[in-house]
Amino acid sequence: MTDYISREAVIDCIDKAYDYEYDLGDSRHNDMFKDMIEAIPSENVQPIVHGTWLAKEYMPGDPGVGIKDMWIERRAEQSDFHAYCSECKKDAGYSGEQRLILSKFCPNCGAKMDLED
Repeated sequence: MTDYISREAVIDCIDKAYDYEYDLGDSRHNDMFKDMIEAIPSENVQPIVHGTWLAKEYMPGDPGVGIKDMWIERRAEQSDFHAYCSECKKDAGYSGEQRLILSKFCPNCGAKMDLED
C-alpha cells in the first residue's frame, strides 16, 4: 500500500534534523536533499474525510420544570428509521424494503464512516 505524505513536512524535517544534529554551517547537503524531494512527481490524491451516521431523537421536555422539548443528535443504529451523514448532512440510503443502509462510506460525499464518539 502506498503512503502519501506532505512534501513540505519532509522538507521541514530535513531542516530540523540538520539544524539539530549537524550544525554544519554549510547547507549544501540540506539543499541537495530538498531538491531531490521537490523533484519527485506528485500524486493526485484526496484527503480522507471521516464521519459517522447520525440520527435525531426527540426528547420531550418537562413543562413543570421549564425544560423545553428538544431534539438530540446521537450515533445512528441499524434499527433507526432515518439517519444522515455527519459531514454532508445528507440522508443515508435505503434498501428495496425501505430498510436503512448504514454503509461504511457516505454515498453522497464519500466520507469514511469510522469516527468514534
